[in-house]
Formats: sequence, C-alpha cells, structure tokens
Amino acid sequence: MPIRKNPNRQKAEKRTVGRPATITEAVVKRVARLVAKGVPLKYALHRENPSVKEDAWHKAIQHNPNYSTLYERQRAEFVEAACNRLVSERDPANLRWILERRHSEFFSKSAETLVVGIGQTTISGVPDDVLERMRVLAREQAKATS
Repeated sequence: MPIRKNPNRQKAEKRTVGRPATITEAVVKRVARLVAKGVPLKYALHRENPSVKEDAWHKAIQHNPNYSTLYERQRAEFVEAACNRLVSERDPANLRWILERRHSEFFSKSAETLVVGIGQTTISGVPDDVLERMRVLAREQAKATS
C-alpha cells in the first residue's frame, strides 16, 4: 500500500530536530571582530554565549567552509582598518603594538641581538619596550647602590 501525503500539510513547512544552532554567521562575525582586536578566543566566546566552548567553535569553523571564510574575512578587515589608521596617524604606537602582537606572523619585528647593561650580556628576540624598561630598572638599581 503506497504512503499517502497529507494534503493539508504545506510544502514550505520544514521540521527541525534538535536544539537550535548557537554558532551562526552573526556569531562568527562578532567573535572574529573581538579576536582580531586582541581578545582571546575563550573570552570572546564567553562574551557572545557562555555555553559555546572552544572545541565546539573550532569544529564549527572546520566543518562549515562559510564560517571559516567569514572568520578570516572579519580578521582581515580589522587588519586593513588598522593599517589604514597607521598610515593616517602621526603617533600610531598603540595600533602598531596590536599589530605586532596579534598578527605577529606578518607584523613582528625581526629578532635582533642586543647588548644590554655594563657587561657583554646579549639578549635575542626581546621586544624593545621590555628592553627599555630593563635599562631603566638597571640604572635605578645602580643609582640606589652607589
């Protein structure tokens, strides 16, 4: 006996099974903007929806090519905006700092060997601002002991 379709049921009606998706395109856009600004992924996800965990996020990004593309596009837009501000501002120290730390694969300073202090101590790969703080502390300690 053939299965009969219910004539009263509309064709456009779609039945959904399970709970609704917590990771949507809108969520991916907002999280990607936060991550691009420097917020760690864990905190960006928690701000968006505390129930979304990092492993679920990574699976969603891997399994949905649209999400992966959208995530990268949002991060790229932030980098582009940061670069535009770098070009237009006279003192872009804060933006430069963000680019060097959050997108270091493209904007990091090359590691240099620097001589610090009185002796022949060499330090490689330490950021300039940290070295400057070390120099100031060394001078203060030298003044305090003399």
